[in-house]
Amino acid sequence: MVKTKIILQPKKHFLDRYFHTDTKDYIFGHSQLYSSEIFALGAIAEAFRPHTIVKIPEVHYPWKMKTPDFLVDGIKYEVKAPLVFRSIRFLTQKAETQLKTPDGFLVMELMNIQNVPLCTSLQYAYNYFIKRKLKNFIIMNRGDILYSTR
Repeated sequence: MVKTKIILQPKKHFLDRYFHTDTKDYIFGHSQLYSSEIFALGAIAEAFRPHTIVKIPEVHYPWKMKTPDFLVDGIKYEVKAPLVFRSIRFLTQKAETQLKTPDGFLVMELMNIQNVPLCTSLQYAYNYFIKRKLKNFIIMNRGDILYSTR
């Protein structure tokens, strides 16, 4: 059985390697986890049994960088949880800029969408991801993986 190591506050030497520079003057954002990220972490750890999950902090200084939420065994993961159905498109585009590489994973957590059937949200997200030619994505609801390309 693989035990997943979850690192929520990575050490400076890890951040230096990740950002390819000395991060001593960097100002990082919050390390708080949102409920959608907690659900995603649990589902990914349970379903895929990775060795390591690292929370990547937001960078506020020297410039605001687009960073993914997590590195899962070295692969970038960005978790998005739209509040309304129509936000799926916008958040997908935003996630693509944060992932920056085609091998990263977009995790779309549908738990916050109300007044639209889950099946409709799932179908719309799936079709939109296919249309945008995303090859790596996970669609989930409250920590249950509904569809994954992994």
